[in-house]
Amino acid sequence: MMKTLFKIFLLVFCLSVVTGQSYTGSAAFLKRGMSARAIGMGSAYTAVANDASATFWNPAGLLNSRGTNFQIGNIGMLTYGDVNSPQFALSHKFRKPLPLLNSIYYALGISADFYIVKDIDQYDNASNYIDSFNYGEYAVFLSGAFKVRFVKLGFTYKYIEQNFGINDPFIQNNKVGLARKPHDMGLLFNPVKFLTVGMVVRDSIKLGLYDTYPKSRQLGLKFDLNKIKESFPNIIVSMDVIVIQNSLNKLNVGGEYEINNIGDFSFALRGGLSNMIIGLENENINEIIQLNKKLSFGLGVQYKKNTIDVALVQDMGQNSYSSFWVFTYSYKN
Repeated sequence: MMKTLFKIFLLVFCLSVVTGQSYTGSAAFLKRGMSARAIGMGSAYTAVANDASATFWNPAGLLNSRGTNFQIGNIGMLTYGDVNSPQFALSHKFRKPLPLLNSIYYALGISADFYIVKDIDQYDNASNYIDSFNYGEYAVFLSGAFKVRFVKLGFTYKYIEQNFGINDPFIQNNKVGLARKPHDMGLLFNPVKFLTVGMVVRDSIKLGLYDTYPKSRQLGLKFDLNKIKESFPNIIVSMDVIVIQNSLNKLNVGGEYEINNIGDFSFALRGGLSNMIIGLENENINEIIQLNKKLSFGLGVQYKKNTIDVALVQDMGQNSYSSFWVFTYSYKN
């Protein structure tokens, strides 16, 4: 009885923290996320995360993987070929608990996300061509996760740097205060077998003198139909509520249908809607939402320990600046 009450308390606490804040916005290139599977599900991945990309989405999800998980991939713009975002992630869940703490299991992860723009032309005041330069940003995530009884807890430290590769390079990062406290703290638990609740609290990050990535709170829910009844298909439905400092609340929803036992292969179909504004009363709300919504589709193919995932994201407002594709290769041992 006490265990059930504690689960209910945790769920109510998560809901109160999320709905009690007023947050919106996010880091520029990090808005798109990591992993074709996650992005193909509409980025509703807070409660789903179960691979190395959990370092980005919810570090507590590192405990949902098995053994070693490696990912490498890329995000590319559909319109601009000189813009790319290579990514990699590595995680390991240890089979044995922490020394001297036999009831606490743990996992570690590291990942990196890059944003690279090549051959940016530079002109003088008279519109005469001077030179070309490159621009790059990258973020490194270091994560740890621990399972305490039925609750999974995780944390992530982030190092982010911006580099304008011109004649006199301009670089800014968050090196100052990096080890002050974790930037992300995540939680996962299962009130019932078919429902997973996830929460992530992201602290603000200041880059140099100019850029500040705001605080945010995310609440995620995952419904697994196959765990309600084994005869049901392998369908996952997920939802994320996101509130980010000094802006609008947003909602991501997604789903995945997995087909197993086709020889050594399994296939997955995914779809989702992301970046939907919620809680805004305005007569032009439909136009605002339409301009912000992003529709995503994804496909995954797994052969034994190897998986290839692809996803396509299209801005509902037909804005080519926001349309991109994602490719991820994963290996699980």
